[in-house]
Amino acid sequence: MTSKEITVLLFGSFDGIHKGHEYLINEAGEYGSNIIVVVAQDSVITAMKKRPPTEKLETRMQHLQEFFPHLIVVPGDIASGTWSAITRYHPDIIIVGYDQYELYDALLTIQNIHQFRIVQIGAFKPEQYKSSIVRNKKNQ
Repeated sequence: MTSKEITVLLFGSFDGIHKGHEYLINEAGEYGSNIIVVVAQDSVITAMKKRPPTEKLETRMQHLQEFFPHLIVVPGDIASGTWSAITRYHPDIIIVGYDQYELYDALLTIQNIHQFRIVQIGAFKPEQYKSSIVRNKKNQ
């Protein structure tokens, strides 16, 4: 690796940390040492998933920071498509989860403007650790 520190950015809801999130974050660490996690606003989750998050933004951010103290954890934009974290942190790589299709497509439209590489990470036992499955098991 060169002397330049590689900045890796990833976006997500992180509404209840589970082993799939742990896998994604650990994989991000394989691409760089400066990892920034952008946590979606409550209103953005509600609009995208047609339901409010289980945990409030502040709680989700706190849990991430507790589980992964080496991360830089920041709140996402209130308005989708603003990309303030990309403008602020100038990531070299943006990690996209296996099921973040809309995010992947949106990033493709701005990739040349901001000069980052997109890496899509495969699923870790999605039949067991997808957030909706984990949430449904908790509610049973």
